[in-house]
Amino acid sequence: MARPTLLTEDMKKELEAAAEAVYHYKYIAGLSGIHRSTLDRWLDEDKDLATRLDQARSRFIKNHMRKAKPDFMLQTADREIFADRKTIVVENPQAMLLEAYGVTENGKLIEEGEDDTKADEDKAD
Repeated sequence: MARPTLLTEDMKKELEAAAEAVYHYKYIAGLSGIHRSTLDRWLDEDKDLATRLDQARSRFIKNHMRKAKPDFMLQTADREIFADRKTIVVENPQAMLLEAYGVTENGKLIEEGEDDTKADEDKAD
């Protein structure tokens, strides 16, 4: 059977029903027998379809929110907005680099002429 190429009212209803069953556009397209790029094109061309699918996807969230942990549901449904964001804070990057390169040790400058081999041995242990 060939894939649908025309956006008819019946196809809109089928897409809307699929959006209530699965949240992600990839699977909405797959359930409706079209390629994701076709769905994207139709969404760009038909604002009514875009609105109907947004509403159907919202109903999916509403209907499934109680069945899953709300945080998990929101994170997986819309990662851009609800995903955990990991942040690394580097308070003094220069000091960290200087210590990594062996210029400082415990925040103190290693003076030239000091026993550098002792510092190297300490690092090896």
